[in-house]
This record gives sequence, C-alpha cells and structure tokens, in this order.
Amino acid sequence: MRYQKYLTKNTDDSSNSTAAIIKESAQKLFLSNGYESTTIRDIAAVAQVTPGLVMYHYKSKENLAKAVFTELRERIYDYLKSVIDFSALPVGERLYVLTISFWKFIDESNMYSDFFHSLLAKTNIGDELSSAFKNLTQLVIQSYGLKVTIHENNIYLTALVGAQKHLVLQEHFMQFDVNYYEIANLLISNYLYNIGLPDHEIAKIIENGSNFLEHLDLKVDLMHAV
Repeated sequence: MRYQKYLTKNTDDSSNSTAAIIKESAQKLFLSNGYESTTIRDIAAVAQVTPGLVMYHYKSKENLAKAVFTELRERIYDYLKSVIDFSALPVGERLYVLTISFWKFIDESNMYSDFFHSLLAKTNIGDELSSAFKNLTQLVIQSYGLKVTIHENNIYLTALVGAQKHLVLQEHFMQFDVNYYEIANLLISNYLYNIGLPDHEIAKIIENGSNFLEHLDLKVDLMHAV
C-alpha cells in the first residue's frame, strides 16, 4: 500500500455522501494544483455537482480547504505514530519527536508542502493545533503532575500555535536561516517552561528527543513507505 492511498482513503461512515465526495475532490485538486489555483467550479466539476451544492455544504473555498487540511493533518499524525516506535519514549520526548517528524514530512513532500504552507500564508487555517498534539500536551501535564488548568493550557497552546505558524513560514520561504529542528526546540521548550517544567527536565527532553531522531531512519520518501 502506498502512502498516498493511506492519506486519501476515507474511513468516515458518510464517505458516500455528497459532502464527502466534494471534500475528496477538493483534496485531489488542492494537492495537485494548489489552493489558490483551484476554484469552486473546478471542485464542482470533479465532484460532478453544481458549484451551488459545493457552497451549500462548505459555505466557502476556505472552509472546504480547512476541512481537507484538518483531515490530512490528522492522518499524517496517525501515520507517523504508526511507523515510529514511541514505546520507549516518555511523553515529553514524544511531543518533541512528533512535532519535528510532522514538519519534516511536510517540508520534504512537495505536494503537501505547497498546500499546507499556502494555507498558512494566505488564510487563518492552521491557527488551531491538531487533536494529536493537544492530547499529548495533556499527557505531559499529567505525567509530570503539573498543576495546569485546561484554560491555562489553552492559553499556552494559543501562544505556541501563533509562534509556530510564523516561524514555519519563515523557514519555508527562507526569510531567515532557521530549520524545523530549531523551531521545535524553541516552541517545545517555551511551552514546557510555561506549563511549569523545570529547566533541567526541559533540557533532558530536548536532548533525548534529538538523540532519538538522530537514529531514526524516517525517510520522507514516505510517499512510498506504506
């Protein structure tokens, strides 16, 4: 099975519905032609529905792109979790490794990179973190016995995602010399500091996570890995 099939398969019970067909058609066009070059009429033609029906289900091209973006992002996270053995990693290191692996995958897969980065640059899409990331942060808080409320964690995550969006775009468009390892080091260490983890624990997470990645044979030729 190829990686592309893993990302495009639909396990939703409503996969045969009109909305699902529209979303699948939009995904194909967004990934092949780009977000800006794809029109509602293009999507309607591939889905074999009227442009009005596309708008009825999704209200706007941006809403439709958000639905595609969110689903692809979760599937990429799920895939990475299926091919990386996290069993020996504490949750802090898991958070770090998953963050870097996700953006490494995006950066080295042109089809996904163009789509994801164009949405980050041109829309408000990407202003929310994935459920996989949020769940891991809750596990970190629980694992270290930190007294952080859900409200407080949401504030820290909002600050993280704003910085992530800006830095990832800077890295992608090479506006200054930074890579996703440096971005992850900054974002994860700042987040862990905000939730109350001591400096020595943060340093250990970064060091252990970096060592794990050095020995990880994760070729993002992942398009052909599954």
